[in-house]
Formats: sequence, structure tokens, C-alpha cells
Amino acid sequence: MISTRTLLTILAAALVLTPEAFGRKSKAEAKAGADYFPLRVGDSWTYRNTEEGGYTLKVLSEEPHEGGQVRYVVEFLSGVKINHVYSKTAGWVLFHAEKYLEHEGLEATYEPPKQYLPNPLVAGQKWEWTGKDPTQVEHHESSRVVGSENVTVAAGKFRAMKVVSEITGGGAPMTRTNWYAAGVGLVKSATVAGQLKYASELTDYSFKKKPLKSPSDKRSRERAWSRKFLDKLVENPFKRAVENPVPPGSCCRHVPVCGSVISQWPNRTAIGLPPTQDRLPATTGCIL
Repeated sequence: MISTRTLLTILAAALVLTPEAFGRKSKAEAKAGADYFPLRVGDSWTYRNTEEGGYTLKVLSEEPHEGGQVRYVVEFLSGVKINHVYSKTAGWVLFHAEKYLEHEGLEATYEPPKQYLPNPLVAGQKWEWTGKDPTQVEHHESSRVVGSENVTVAAGKFRAMKVVSEITGGGAPMTRTNWYAAGVGLVKSATVAGQLKYASELTDYSFKKKPLKSPSDKRSRERAWSRKFLDKLVENPFKRAVENPVPPGSCCRHVPVCGSVISQWPNRTAIGLPPTQDRLPATTGCIL
């Protein structure tokens, strides 16, 4: 048997995952086809709760269904394992079922499927749903897209759409606020149900892009290459015994280094010039 508190936690988390809450975008972005509920097989997301614990989501499979519709199975894992079944149609993400795999018979199927999330999202959108949860208690949800906000969580900084849902039925009224980022999905959530409060944030996701290297990294590589290049000027007639670096942007009196056209230099290969390098960086030192 599932305890009342555990079930409440599961239901709250399940509600948090509704694509209805996906982040906001402008009308121009919406027309560009941004996706606030990506469902690529193998993708996963990791979240932490504000108090303790957390959960993960992973797209397990996409399965063809009658009528040519594809259904996506998304695993929710946090102590218990729940499979959510979604599909995508023009302008909507649809929610078909949630299955509590470790508890026989605990399952909810939505017929017709629940309109889970307008996709793409646009500020000002509103929608409602009335139906029964997995415990067969009837709920009514009223959701609206508030607008876009800058959100900072453990996984990074996002421009996300804020969606607020008011939920009644089966106990204390519940207010759920979610933030979703285009191309990423849910990045932050907060739910209040009477005295109970739930919140979580994204800490990592499997398709996260590697951060771009900073300009300082580029400058360091540039200086290192310059030093290496100068070390190879041993056979060049301009080399002198004393090394004297010059300020960035300056040029040498005896060696045409800074910004000079090195494609015209003799022994290009011998002194280690990259095949595509036409000019030396402005930070290159010179030898007097």
C-alpha cells in the first residue's frame, strides 16, 4: 500500500511535470516552432527538491500507435517508478496515461487524452481540464501562461515561460507554478497545497551543451602558440640573443612579427606555421 503522504508527493510531482507549465515565449518564437516539451528518446533530466531528495525523468521509448500517432513513454523515478505516456499533435502535447509500475492496478488512463500543454507556448494562453486522478478523485485545473522570466537554477540560466495552474478537488486547493525553457523543458517548479509546499529545480540534463570557452582561454592559447612559434625561429636570420616581448599591438624592429603577413615568409613549414595561419596574433612578442 502507498501511504497518503507518499501518494500526495507523487501526485504533486506528476502535476509538476505537466507540459502545461512549459516556459513562455513570444509570438515570434512560437512561430519559429520552439519546443517546450522535448521528447527525444534517451534524453534525461535530473531535479532536486528544495528540502530533500529529488527525481529524474527519462524518455524511454517512442511507440507507433493506431492512426499513425507516436506515443512517448517517459519514466519518472523518485523512490517509486511511474511511466507517463504522451503524444504530440498540432499545437498540443497530449497526456494519455500514467502507470505506477511497482503497485499493481494503480494506473490512470485519460480518454479522451488530456490536453496537457499548448506547444509552443504564448503569453496569455488559457486552458482548463476536468477529470479523475489515479485515485479516481475528480479534479479541475485552470491554467494560464503568465509570461517569460529569467530563471537561474543549478543547471544554469534560462529564459523561461511561467505557467500558473489552479487545481481544485480532492482536498485543499493547489496552486502550481512552473517555469519551462524552450528546447530544455521544465527548469523550476513550485506547488502550494494548504500547509504543504513542494519545489524543485533542474540540476542537470543529458543534452546540455558544453559552455563556450572564455576569451581569456583563447588569449592564453594564442600566447602559448606565439611562444612556441618564436622558439622555432632558431634558423631565421632575424633571431637575436635577447628575448624582449613587446606590448600587444606593437611590432618588432628586427622581426616582422605582429600582424605581419607570414604567408610570404620563407621556410614556412620549418618554423612550424599552421597551414591556415595568415597572420600572427597581435600579442606575439619579438626577439631583438
